[in-house]
Amino acid sequence: MATIYHDAQDIYMLKSELNSLTISVENENENENEHSGYFIFNDAKLVGPNKPGEIYKGADCVDNWITVVAVIKDRLAETNWTSLSIFFKEEGERSVTFGPYRREVEQHLDTIVYTIKIKIKE
Repeated sequence: MATIYHDAQDIYMLKSELNSLTISVENENENENEHSGYFIFNDAKLVGPNKPGEIYKGADCVDNWITVVAVIKDRLAETNWTSLSIFFKEEGERSVTFGPYRREVEQHLDTIVYTIKIKIKE
């Protein structure tokens, strides 16, 4: 059982420094057989584990990196693909989707560690 690392970077253009920003993560293959866990960071500060995180004012994250670290254990025997999407929802604005980030594991029961870094710009 191997561990595979998948790193990616992106940029989010903040609409307003006054708006709150909610960040959520979805494992698109998650079901009763395949689970994941994740952490959301605003630079080095933990925003939240395993649930949507909220940054109460956009000004608190301008020029910072929002980092999502997710671990997915492939337990679905029918496929070795994993997939992760990140959603940014700014107060009063439409949701923005990053991903899906996809990776295929070599063998059943392998683990993927996704590290997705998103730079916040205004």
